[in-house]
Amino acid sequence: MTVSRWLLETGRQTPRSVRQFLSGLYRELELDAMLAPGYKKQTVLPTVYESPDLLGSVDPFAPIMMVNSARLVADRLQAHPGKRFAAVLRACEIRALGAIVGNRAIALDNFTLIGVDCLGTFTEEEFKWRGGSEKLTREVLRFARQGGVAMYRYRPACQMCRDPIPSGADLTIDILGLPAQTRVIISVHSPHLQNTLDIAPLVTGQAPEALVVQHDQMRECIQERRNRAFERITQALETDLVMTVDGLIDHLSDCETCQACLNVCPIYSTGQVKESLNRKTVIDWLLSCAGCGMCEQSCHDHLPLAAIFRYIQSELEAALRESPAAT
Repeated sequence: MTVSRWLLETGRQTPRSVRQFLSGLYRELELDAMLAPGYKKQTVLPTVYESPDLLGSVDPFAPIMMVNSARLVADRLQAHPGKRFAAVLRACEIRALGAIVGNRAIALDNFTLIGVDCLGTFTEEEFKWRGGSEKLTREVLRFARQGGVAMYRYRPACQMCRDPIPSGADLTIDILGLPAQTRVIISVHSPHLQNTLDIAPLVTGQAPEALVVQHDQMRECIQERRNRAFERITQALETDLVMTVDGLIDHLSDCETCQACLNVCPIYSTGQVKESLNRKTVIDWLLSCAGCGMCEQSCHDHLPLAAIFRYIQSELEAALRESPAAT
């Protein structure tokens, strides 16, 4: 599939320039609404904006993720069929949305999916301690060229994210591997948008090939780093933790009165634990896991659920490669 790549020069005001781009895109697509992460006091939450003039608080690169927006997007699509709607999502949110859309058979007519490269996210406490403002976004954007700051500072789910560069979006805002303080790439993947969207007034011009290569090469580098982090984190896990499907079912059944990790998961939505935690359900759930880490973030026992789920998912995928009937 041919992708058209465009340069957006930001003049060291990347969050503001991206907001202006999104506002222009909103008008060009004649949207009824756009969901995007926006500041709410000292945190950032997914917000539905019903006018391009209201995007002043939007920050797609803010290094915090309080909720996976995928379920919010799916609910909006079902509640307002036929409305022109767009959503700005991170890679893990897009992976979750793909699973939900498949499970619910949601129509994507008049929907535009905008993906953003993810540099990683802090815990809420760390985000607030570091200032919790757009200044922090500008600070972390300084390291986009190198693939981000030292990952150990971020949530474990981000440290071992399989791919922080979104796939399957209609349009992406690319920053990894780039001098993102001054230049980002807008990539149009959708043939429909390529044929209908007048993007030239919204961007600076065609993206230089050298920048495109830098971004594409960074993906492989980052995936290698994240895989090494996953190996390091799982090797450090305590030996008495649950690391099998059956063990996980028993553990979650014992947590019946809590269900916090299940409630925040954008994909798991089959109801009461006692009724739904059968082996097939759990395997399907784990194989669809987007790796967002919302489960771990909500766990009152502070279990390393992101690493546990990723480990079991990897074991299931390996078993499926060897024998599709193995699970």
